[in-house]
Amino acid sequence: MSSDQIVLFDIPSKDRSCWSLNPWKITMDRIMALIAPIYLPRVPRNILSSHSIPYWMRTREARMPEGMDMAEYERAYPAEKALDKVEGW
Repeated sequence: MSSDQIVLFDIPSKDRSCWSLNPWKITMDRIMALIAPIYLPRVPRNILSSHSIPYWMRTREARMPEGMDMAEYERAYPAEKALDKVEGW
């Protein structure tokens, strides 16, 4: 690596989040949070194999607010509202 090259690292914290100087990562994190209601319920239905769905559901539902399951999350956070937030961002 040359001495004039700058490398940005994500520094993990104890709570498993990351602090970052990288503005693209920060922007991507915000975008992913905004579009979560769009992709979270659809990935298992449209992309994953039946073998992968239980893991996806278990790990994603563990992050849901108030212990919701995926169906409750989809009803509480409709994709249409997420699209409105993305368009307004």
